[in-house]
Amino acid sequence: MALSDVMVKVNKILPKKSIFSNCRGIISPLILIGVVVIIVLFVVLGNFPIKDKLFGGLFPQSESQASGVVDLSLVPDAVSVAKDQTFLVDLVIDAKTDQPSAAVFTVKYDPTVLQATAAEQGFFFTEDLDTTTPKINNGTIQMTLGQKPNQYKTGNGIVATFSFKALKATVPTSAITIEATNTQIAAIGKTGDQVGNLTNSTVTVTNTPAVNKTAQFSLTGTPATIAAGSQFNVAVKAVTTEDANLFAARLNFNPTLLEVVSIDTNTSFVTPAQWVNNNFDNATGQINLIGGVPTPGYKTTTASTMATVVFKAKLAGSAQINFAANSAIYRNFDNVDILTTPIAGATVNVTGVIPSPSPSVAPSPSPSIAASPSPAASASPAASSSPAASASVAPSPSPSAQPVACSLTGASWITSSNPVNQGKVVNLSVTGSGNCNGQSVGFIVWEDDTVDGNDPVQNQPPTAKFNSNNQATSSWLAEFQEDGLAGIGNPPEFFFRAQLTGGANIASANPLLQVNKLAGGQNLTGDFNRDSKVDLVDLSILLTNWNKGADFIDDLDLNTDGVVNAIDWGTIIQILKIGNIIK
Repeated sequence: MALSDVMVKVNKILPKKSIFSNCRGIISPLILIGVVVIIVLFVVLGNFPIKDKLFGGLFPQSESQASGVVDLSLVPDAVSVAKDQTFLVDLVIDAKTDQPSAAVFTVKYDPTVLQATAAEQGFFFTEDLDTTTPKINNGTIQMTLGQKPNQYKTGNGIVATFSFKALKATVPTSAITIEATNTQIAAIGKTGDQVGNLTNSTVTVTNTPAVNKTAQFSLTGTPATIAAGSQFNVAVKAVTTEDANLFAARLNFNPTLLEVVSIDTNTSFVTPAQWVNNNFDNATGQINLIGGVPTPGYKTTTASTMATVVFKAKLAGSAQINFAANSAIYRNFDNVDILTTPIAGATVNVTGVIPSPSPSVAPSPSPSIAASPSPAASASPAASSSPAASASVAPSPSPSAQPVACSLTGASWITSSNPVNQGKVVNLSVTGSGNCNGQSVGFIVWEDDTVDGNDPVQNQPPTAKFNSNNQATSSWLAEFQEDGLAGIGNPPEFFFRAQLTGGANIASANPLLQVNKLAGGQNLTGDFNRDSKVDLVDLSILLTNWNKGADFIDDLDLNTDGVVNAIDWGTIIQILKIGNIIK
């Protein structure tokens, strides 16, 4: 790509205020020299990849820059397919509180095992900064994406979706990796590369399919064309000729062109008590629909409605609604994902723009304001209405009755024992005073280490909100970290810090929470299939054993009351939220 093309594209996504001119529009000699130097550097580096031009010239690295915090993950992190089968992998970003302005990434794979058939831009970034260079090239996928100034985002979202075809069996696995040396992220207000943790994906290809995938998701009711400002309904439907007990439909949409108004589950085949997620995020363009049907599960030969999503068209353009790669349908008898992929999405052509009479209506009060002087002109009687106006000043006492700002007064671990075993769900509680009801409080757990500094844990507790009693409670899945050299300080001790959105924070009171390492033969709480992780497969296993009072894996009875029921369901849902498997 030519230097002029890069500069034009980057200028479109960077704020309009430029370093090339001062506030008076007079370019100083020093800035002129700087411009010449930058141009010379770009010319000299003309043969370097676009990434080096974009980030080396516009987002320079800082030698003192700490390691980045913006994480990238390939989802799912493990794929098992048969030869000649096609599957999808999403590149997901977790920007946390940063606002990425541009990203360059390279994904590698073995072209003798996999064939990349498509690389499509997601909705987290709005601009493709390199439309001339092929995105797929013999084992490599490269993309350069950016963001418009008024559309910067925090949090997580889909950066890109890749389609692969399995060419031959693997021995034992093949990897799809994010190449760290050729992946960079720039963020507003920060210098240097903001890339943090990278999570790759492994692929197992077999000569014969281990599972005959027959279940399907689909979208119906999507209009071909819709006017901006109008609403329309899209039904998420499923077909499964085999009994399935857990349905996970995750969708992505363009949040610039569309927004979700509501999700209707009244006519869903999902059991009301077994809805895990039916939420949406209009900032990132994500919809999460996860629901279960206890054993024997649900099957249907015709497309049945799981949920109906009500969309509103915002701006003109071609708006896509797609299924994410981690969508799944789990079979009841063996808890295997039987969803056929890829899944067809939908495209809506939004025409026109939202009419702007609403701003033009705003001036209409001005005539009524003009009329108000005429009553004022009716001499002293009008003055009698001025006391009414003074009555309007009466609200002034309300500021004096302003609620006291929320402050944190205490924080502690809530657990029936200390130490606890690795994988145990423990509660964190914080109390406040003042106007705390409804306010959010975040939690960060640390392993206490006085020798080499406190260490953060892998999975942090979810954010919680204060109730009317000024109490907020969250949960943490206890994890084990070796304390000191060769575990000389075991068991490790943990404390947490609670923090209000406004910045006030408090540390948990003593005693510190000790965590024992699982002994041989023990498993993580909720890890029913013994694969060293708790995920939706474990949730499906619980549904397979729903309401059993005997002949089930003991671990399923999480509260040890002798039956697999709603209490156990609630506990594993909590574990999945802690592990960021569900939202």
